[in-house]
Amino acid sequence: MPIPFVLAGLALAAGLFGVASGVEAYSNNSDANDYMRRAKVVYEKAQSALETQREQTASSLERLGTTKVSCWASTVGGFVHTFGKFKNVSFERGLGAVEKLHELQDASLKDMTAASLTA
Repeated sequence: MPIPFVLAGLALAAGLFGVASGVEAYSNNSDANDYMRRAKVVYEKAQSALETQREQTASSLERLGTTKVSCWASTVGGFVHTFGKFKNVSFERGLGAVEKLHELQDASLKDMTAASLTA
């Protein structure tokens, strides 16, 4: 007659093992949910920082473009206009950097003119 008690003991041990495994699984699931929440917070902060940086970059690029257009329209446009007036003047030797101006090709001057006009 001890066989039913042995079987009952084995069933009880298997049940306790199942309960312990269930508790461990619940604990692991809870830990996984905590890690997931923390990771989501980190992700959202990184997304926010990225979006802020994108907006700042776009603003900086817009200011750079405005500055570049302004520079080309005023400075380079004025240079091209002024240089076009005295381009064929003969320079004396020994003027150094001024001699380099004489070396500008017509194509370069036309390119600068077109760029300053589109700015």
